[in-house]
Amino acid sequence: MKNVTVAGNDVVLVHGWNGAVDPRENIGIYHAGNTFTGNTYTVQDVQALVFRLMSSTGKADAWLTFEQWQAQGNDVDGSRIQL
Repeated sequence: MKNVTVAGNDVVLVHGWNGAVDPRENIGIYHAGNTFTGNTYTVQDVQALVFRLMSSTGKADAWLTFEQWQAQGNDVDGSRIQL
């Protein structure tokens, strides 16, 4: 996927995850212009590892907290709600 913007959604992450992962572990998806903005995420625990994206070390398929997700530049204007 390229140049996709995921914006303005209410995402409930009780089961499953949010983010982007290439099952072939190709990191090109992380440099393809895909963005997340203005979304609201509902989670069961504020430390829940429910976001998936490239880690800061470049590993494909990292599990992240909301803060780590935002630290990578994702959904910096988004919000998190705890159930």
